Amino acid sequence: MKLRRIKRDNEITNKKQKKLKKSNKKRIKTIRRIILFILFIVSLVILALSPLFNIITIEVYGNNKIDSDALISVTKIQIGSNGFKKVGKSFKNYFFFRYGNEENSILNSFSYAKKAKVMFCLPNTVRINVQERSPMFYIYHKGLYILLDEGGYVLEESDKPYKDAILVEGVTFKNYKKGQALIAGDPDYIKYIKKLKTEIPKYDENNHVKINPLVTKIDVGDPFRIKVELDGRIMADLGDLSEIGYRLDFIRDIYFNKLKKTDKGYLEYNEDRKYNFKMK
Repeated sequence: MKLRRIKRDNEITNKKQKKLKKSNKKRIKTIRRIILFILFIVSLVILALSPLFNIITIEVYGNNKIDSDALISVTKIQIGSNGFKKVGKSFKNYFFFRYGNEENSILNSFSYAKKAKVMFCLPNTVRINVQERSPMFYIYHKGLYILLDEGGYVLEESDKPYKDAILVEGVTFKNYKKGQALIAGDPDYIKYIKKLKTEIPKYDENNHVKINPLVTKIDVGDPFRIKVELDGRIMADLGDLSEIGYRLDFIRDIYFNKLKKTDKGYLEYNEDRKYNFKMK
């Protein structure tokens, strides 16, 4: 009986020793892998920070209003510096080699900048892509003309009217800042302007006489009586824009067939669903 017990004890001991050896081997392999991984990462970092990835070229795309040199200057990216040093701000930016802080600098510095993408392209090029805001209308405020885009963002100001944008009246606000959206008393004012800019050309398509080229001013002061000025002399009532097609047909007929080219006044929509013309 004692011999059997001794044999069993030896077998158990041998099994434990084998398990321990296997466990030790696994640990050693794991440690080796970790060390190799760390060495690999360190090697990558050393390689990334080597002169091989120093910036040689900075390319700028998409800008029209914003000067290229000004864009580069705001990002503070310098020729000869390492391209990886400014990469970051978020995991996504690290993955795509994008300069998050520099993108924000562009958006905060230029009122015309709508979107910005600054990326390091291996091995030595930085590409700056900018999407600019497009002017759509302007308003008059305290002696200045303020230019805005379709989102109501203030682009610039001038002491003269803008030739390639339309004047909008009736927008009330306390103050404004370039590069930021205008906070107006009626937040839907943009919706009215966009609808007019879309619907009037659409109803012009099947007519040989066009209204859209004649529009010189829009008045959104009363959302139930939105008005458009034609040729700087006829102000026409379009109501709340729910019947814009119906009303435009009336206005088109009256303007081109019943009014003189010298007439000035107001086309008022009455309760009989017809227009009355009031001379100035």
